[in-house]
Amino acid sequence: MTLKDQDINERVIDFKTAPLVPIRNVIIFPNIVQPLTVGRPRSINAIEAALRKDRFVVVSTQKNEFVEDPGPSDMYPVGVGAEVLQVIRLPDSTLRVIIEGFARVRIKRFVEMEQRYDVDVDTLRTILHEGPYIQALSRELIDTFEQYFQLNKRMSPENYVDLVNIRDLDRLTDLISSAIILNVEEKQALLETLDLKERLHKLLEICNSKGKLNQK
Repeated sequence: MTLKDQDINERVIDFKTAPLVPIRNVIIFPNIVQPLTVGRPRSINAIEAALRKDRFVVVSTQKNEFVEDPGPSDMYPVGVGAEVLQVIRLPDSTLRVIIEGFARVRIKRFVEMEQRYDVDVDTLRTILHEGPYIQALSRELIDTFEQYFQLNKRMSPENYVDLVNIRDLDRLTDLISSAIILNVEEKQALLETLDLKERLHKLLEICNSKGKLNQK
């Protein structure tokens, strides 16, 4: 176990309640560092509350991007626990925030605070699998993603992920899930897939199908 892995495990163990940051049009995965522009009052208040405490938030995507002030029924119940790494305050009062997701979470309860929501969560752990079949699946997925990346004209160099030396298959699948171009519903389905073998199969099918479309 690396020092980073140990740090992530400690964060997961202690993670029960945090301010909620609703987002739209993007799904955040564990193991991913992600910039966000935060401008809505509830979201700004959630970031400010996290900075005053332990820098932890829950990030969840809203189902309808056009809802300006989303409530509990507007949010996907599965999101991520994340740590706020950096905050830049912009002249228009919005925040440029960099977060790092560290665990899938299921929201159990919304608690309305002053101009924000706090949420109680259960941490969701990946159902891991080992053995030659899983290793073969992961190698096939890496090769297929490489082909998908080369064929997809919408993928920029910033989307490229060097996967060859990644041994943690949970992290591998999250990196690919974040990089591939899918709609919000499809990415949310990947976030909610806890079984590693099922996630590998889904990603392999997606990369194969998208690659064939790009060849036409």
